[in-house]
Amino acid sequence: MKQDKISQTVTAYKYLADQYVKQNSDRSHILPEIDKFAQYLPQKAKLLDLGCGVGFDSRDFSQLRPDLDILGIDISKDMLDHFKKIAPNIKHLQANMITYMYPKSSFDGIWMNASLLHIPKEQVYLVLTKVISSLKPNGILYIKVKEGTGESFVPEANYGHKEINRFFAFYTMQELKKLLLSYRMAVMEWNSRNVKTTKWISVIAIKNSK
Repeated sequence: MKQDKISQTVTAYKYLADQYVKQNSDRSHILPEIDKFAQYLPQKAKLLDLGCGVGFDSRDFSQLRPDLDILGIDISKDMLDHFKKIAPNIKHLQANMITYMYPKSSFDGIWMNASLLHIPKEQVYLVLTKVISSLKPNGILYIKVKEGTGESFVPEANYGHKEINRFFAFYTMQELKKLLLSYRMAVMEWNSRNVKTTKWISVIAIKNSK
């Protein structure tokens, strides 16, 4: 059942990938957050773009900070096919963030822009335990999700595919902060904003060095 939520969402991206590129080429809403996050990263930092999708964020980080050593990971081959064109010089691999073997204490920063929201809540702790263990002491984590409660499949009418559904887990800001605090992650900044018809919330948190 849990895997069905993931596999159905992966199948959805097979049909949505081309339209996703067209509808998300406007970067004005996310560039300020990319810039803010990049300011926390040391020189020559190792950055994991987890759930990198078509590569827009990885490309923008690389253009802003050419010194960064970036790795993009995504489960969707169809999204990564676009990544190869949009960010051709950035390392990437196809992997499931639930089962991926994260190297411990390896990354200075992990960027999860609209990716954790596809993970069923009963598996979020499994994912975050692995993700946070792969952060170096004082490493920086960014998470952005849709605001709301519960979790459900959502028809993709905005992409012209009412018959196609993606799975989403929704969060309140309080819920997201509490989740991070359970890992002794200190929330440094948070943001809430509307983009088109969706309200998004995001946090930047730092890993406790002890």
